[in-house]
Amino acid sequence: MFLFVQNCANLTGLIVDFTLVTPIATTAFFNKKKPDHLNLDNLRRLTVGGNHSTKDHILKLRELFPKTVVCQSYGQSEVFARIAEFPEGERGQSLMNNFPDSIGLLRRAFDWKVVNVETEEILGPHQEGELRLKTNYLMREYLNSEPHGLYDSDGWYRTGDLVYYNEHGCIFVVGRATESFKYNNTYIHPREVEEIILTHRSVQNAGARK
Repeated sequence: MFLFVQNCANLTGLIVDFTLVTPIATTAFFNKKKPDHLNLDNLRRLTVGGNHSTKDHILKLRELFPKTVVCQSYGQSEVFARIAEFPEGERGQSLMNNFPDSIGLLRRAFDWKVVNVETEEILGPHQEGELRLKTNYLMREYLNSEPHGLYDSDGWYRTGDLVYYNEHGCIFVVGRATESFKYNNTYIHPREVEEIILTHRSVQNAGARK
């Protein structure tokens, strides 16, 4: 990852002040030594996206880059805009600091709800369910494919992501609706299993499936 940032700087002749990387790519920051001549003091924002990051992972990145805003980003290929982010200003900074594992607040361009995937009940704060959206930035359909299951009966787009939100409106991703399974009347999210495995110092990456 350090090599990637260095190459960007060399190619453009500019100082890197923003980068968007995946959680797996950021592991290089912990495993590789930064070249002495590479100056990252101008890196104002490091956004992690493409997959969920744990709280510990984000906090480690913030410790490594104390002068940089480190946060998560959330989007989907079917939606042509960022879905959630922390707003600019003191409130956004406060929420970002207090809830590092959150993807932020849903943007104003989106109507949203969190729904129980079995009962279709609309859920309140701290209740896990599927995130569903309505927005003008959503694609209509897949090419040469029926949009079966893409929308619910009321026309809400099914993101497939299991989330919950807190009293501040911050969204937390907990897994994928299609990957979760029930064991002894308890829902298991493969991502939670992966997070536990990744706490072992000998493990660089992990993948769990039902």
